[in-house]
Amino acid sequence: SRVVLQLPRVVASISPWSVLQGSLQQLLIDQPVLDVRRDAQGQWWIAGMRLQSDDDTTASDWFFSQPEFVIQGGQVQWRDEWRHGVNGPVLQLQDVRVILRNRWHWHDMQIDATPPTEFGQRLSLRGQFSQTPLHRRGDWQDWSGQAFLDLPHVDLANLRQWVQMEKNATLD
Repeated sequence: SRVVLQLPRVVASISPWSVLQGSLQQLLIDQPVLDVRRDAQGQWWIAGMRLQSDDDTTASDWFFSQPEFVIQGGQVQWRDEWRHGVNGPVLQLQDVRVILRNRWHWHDMQIDATPPTEFGQRLSLRGQFSQTPLHRRGDWQDWSGQAFLDLPHVDLANLRQWVQMEKNATLD
């Protein structure tokens, strides 16, 4: 058996306004270990829980209504059984840092992580998204916005083992 989620330190901050709103002011998770897996049938599992593909957005509605969500010093273990088989390699991302800020129908995100040295240097993903006020906050598929990915000195041969890339795709 393997650890699929480890949360050594979780800090939830509240304010009078957040209490009235039924939310937290900030949720900080320090040094978590998270297992992410895609099984042989292509189904995604996060922390041992299968991601549902139905229309129930209750958990994501709550998550995207929190003003600030922060992960610092995290570790992600990614297993892709669909691509590599059950006994395939595990991709380890170290020093994972995530900041997600949600204000009304605006969502700002930053994700930084250090891959193994054979993949390249520390990567960074940033995004700013908005959604129509009539949609539930968890309906992230309907968001619009921009995302920027910085992959300095990436080794494309190693990256292709983990990410589907189009033949004509370019990385600037």
